[in-house]
Amino acid sequence: MPTQILDFDLGLQSYKLHEKGGEITYNPTDINVVPRFEERIETLEKLSPEYEEIMQTIGDDYDKVFAATRDMDLSVKEKLAYTFGHWNDFDSFFMGMHIMSLGKDGTPVLYGFLNMASEQIAPELTERLAKLEAANKKAEAAKAKQAANREQRRALAKK
Repeated sequence: MPTQILDFDLGLQSYKLHEKGGEITYNPTDINVVPRFEERIETLEKLSPEYEEIMQTIGDDYDKVFAATRDMDLSVKEKLAYTFGHWNDFDSFFMGMHIMSLGKDGTPVLYGFLNMASEQIAPELTERLAKLEAANKKAEAAKAKQAANREQRRALAKK
């Protein structure tokens, strides 16, 4: 007997990341994404000073710099996959680049990604919260109507 597929809307959105970086897919209204994202921001804010310290301490020895920052790079990419969904390949999104590689504007590519993601999450979350609030009001109104109908039936039954 073939396996049946139960398909339902997960609210996933896909976004193309620059011309060669692939496509990230996640639900920007997922309440799990927001706290995970905030945790990442707190952790990642500490990266620049840590990275700078490594660069200053080790100096120009590329092999030592690579070894010291490789784990940082992999760890952050794993945490981003945890935040946005394990199916997203962040090494591919960054085209194999280290997260602290600089973009044309001199900002680490990681921060460019995080800025883009936060700009996307905030409005989606606000819109989703408004929809949830409207749905709750509708449910409360239906509940009140049911209670009124119940009272009316009880009153008629007493006659």
